[in-house]
Amino acid sequence: MYPKNILKDSKGNDQNAVPNASLLALTTRLNFAFSGSDVCGAKGMSFVEFDFTGLNTTMGVRLRHAYQKLNWEKSELIIGQTWHPLFLAEMFPTTVAFNAGGPFIAFNRSPQVRYTQNFGKLSSFIAISYLTGGGAVGPTTYNQRYAILPEINLSIQYQNENILLGTRGGVKNYRPLLVNTSKDGKLHTVNDRVWSKTILAFAQYKTGLLKIKASSMLGENMHDMLMLGGYAVTGIDSTTGSQAYSPFQHSYNWVNVVYGDKIMFSMVMGYAKNMGITEKKIADVKKIYGRATDIDQLMRIAPGITYKTGKMSFGFECDITIANYGTLDENDYGKVKDSQSVTGIRGLFTSVYNF
Repeated sequence: MYPKNILKDSKGNDQNAVPNASLLALTTRLNFAFSGSDVCGAKGMSFVEFDFTGLNTTMGVRLRHAYQKLNWEKSELIIGQTWHPLFLAEMFPTTVAFNAGGPFIAFNRSPQVRYTQNFGKLSSFIAISYLTGGGAVGPTTYNQRYAILPEINLSIQYQNENILLGTRGGVKNYRPLLVNTSKDGKLHTVNDRVWSKTILAFAQYKTGLLKIKASSMLGENMHDMLMLGGYAVTGIDSTTGSQAYSPFQHSYNWVNVVYGDKIMFSMVMGYAKNMGITEKKIADVKKIYGRATDIDQLMRIAPGITYKTGKMSFGFECDITIANYGTLDENDYGKVKDSQSVTGIRGLFTSVYNF
């Protein structure tokens, strides 16, 4: 998703600036859709999809989607695992790479209950979900399961033949620890939380063979969406072991221009900015949990071309991503300072057969 920071050897050479190449059997997807009799006046169906994804030596089977859907005339209910409400399934970036624009776009599939109401060209949904989060105990569902409260997301959007406009927002909380050790070495039950909020706006315009898509998001603690972010400990009670937390805030932005059909040209441009935590000071720099919290800015430009013939498609994309790594200032809202840029360039060729 982004280049590693500079890591110098004894002679001052960057150990990470090493060209590499690979040939991968990356992914195969299979899905099944089932429809049956009406349920409560709605048309019922279920959908299951799994894939074989990973490197050649670590290929595994993953459950991608598994949900039930009930459709009434002007409403819809989904129960099960599918794209997270913050993932823009209607208009995510068109890329040759399988990252679909990550880490500038939320990328996650989660168990959820989502209810959508249609009002002609307007639609709105409310969703509750539980997902895997990062924290003091690592990437696990622990953080949200013991917080009890699910993540809650709301959406409203307008769509006609040419335009899609919308906004989404949500709030979630983690309970990073159940017990913690006080200064005297005793274990104490703790009930401290990390509260985070997110809001995004998105738009798409299409005419003929041209599509222009864009999104801007202000998000806190977005680590679980395969994005930059996380949280830090901002206060420690040495007597009770209680800790105060503050999420990292990031701005995530992307624009995608697509033109063509049989021969399709695409361009993705992304920009992410680390805005620091919501509190003034970090209590302990060793207690920062997240992804790439030492990156100040992340920029990308990725032009690509895809050729389709029958059920096959061949694509090529050049991805240029620049990460500005720096030093995190624990006394100034965790902002990253004195940054240096690191550029990663990747050329990717893909061959896909759809059946």
